Amino acid sequence: MAATYDYDQWIMGQEVNITQNAVAHLKTMLPEASVSPASTEATLIETLAIMVGPIMAAHQVLPSRVVDHLMTLYGLERYPGYRAEGKVRVTVNPTATEVRLPAGTVLRHYLASSNELREYRTVEDLLILPAESITGEVRVEATSVGTEHNGLPVGASLDAVDAYFIDIDRFEISETPRGGEGPESNESWWERSRAQLERQVSTLVVPDQFRSAALTRGEVNRAYVLDLYNPAAPTVEAPGHVTLAVTDSEGLPLTPSERPALEKWLQDQAMASLQVHVIDANYTTINPTVIVEAAPGATLSIVEAAVRDQLTRWLSPTTWDWWPEITPYDYVSTLDDVPGVARVITVPQTITLTGKAPLPNLGTVTVTVNPSTRGGV
Repeated sequence: MAATYDYDQWIMGQEVNITQNAVAHLKTMLPEASVSPASTEATLIETLAIMVGPIMAAHQVLPSRVVDHLMTLYGLERYPGYRAEGKVRVTVNPTATEVRLPAGTVLRHYLASSNELREYRTVEDLLILPAESITGEVRVEATSVGTEHNGLPVGASLDAVDAYFIDIDRFEISETPRGGEGPESNESWWERSRAQLERQVSTLVVPDQFRSAALTRGEVNRAYVLDLYNPAAPTVEAPGHVTLAVTDSEGLPLTPSERPALEKWLQDQAMASLQVHVIDANYTTINPTVIVEAAPGATLSIVEAAVRDQLTRWLSPTTWDWWPEITPYDYVSTLDDVPGVARVITVPQTITLTGKAPLPNLGTVTVTVNPSTRGGV
């Protein structure tokens, strides 16, 4: 019986992997073969691996490099990642004459519940004159790109790193850091590249082309395509109709003048046999009530603020994935990741978001944080 082999394992670009796979393959094909580390066979395999390794590595990165260079011709580049940005309130000793905090000062917050550190750097100088005010506010950014620095709640304390300021009593978050993103993934980059290349065709035909075209407009931040859908006859399939639900940068409907203008702009570019419609999203107001238990040592007010912030970001029409249902499991999986939350006790029952293009509209949020029942620190 012929041996089967997963040749994807060979494309590793690392000599040790190539050597191991080559030896395994040899033993599969020739069970009687003995390949000891000091044998001539092993030496030959290792030599070939050293020669082939760089070629394998180049093979892996070649598709991405080709796409990268090709898309620069269209003015498109990968997102490098972004640092979370927020603000810190600085409180100083009222007896001091003046207190200066230089740009570049690194501030650190320790999350006891997860044993993690989050570091931020001031991006401007701060001068506080205690005779006028004992507090000041300074803008900060995360020391690295990524999402892990997002969401530190207002009131969370920080400590200066590698510096001691004798006249500063405390640092605390005054504006929750947001906007941090990791470097763009290959999947996202290739999808944007594909959409850009699609737009090189002047006539809009397939649904994704309409979405890509709409997103090039400054007034449009989100677009959801409903193929074969005619809003005038919503209960039946409508061949030849393409409908887009769009929102602005705040997740709200376009203005009464913007929506018909967008519809006409898309219609003018569409294949002659297609009818284009632009509609508002369908908003469902939700008023979630949740109860969580704080982790040992966590400050209840800080945990409450963090839970509220998480719900506000998650149930936002600017980010919601157009899914028509919010289940208890969705709430639990979202709140479990909030710093300072030991467990989720109570969440709403399943909520159905109505309409063909469903988005949540967050109403009243009720958060109760119970003290930890575990004790300890």
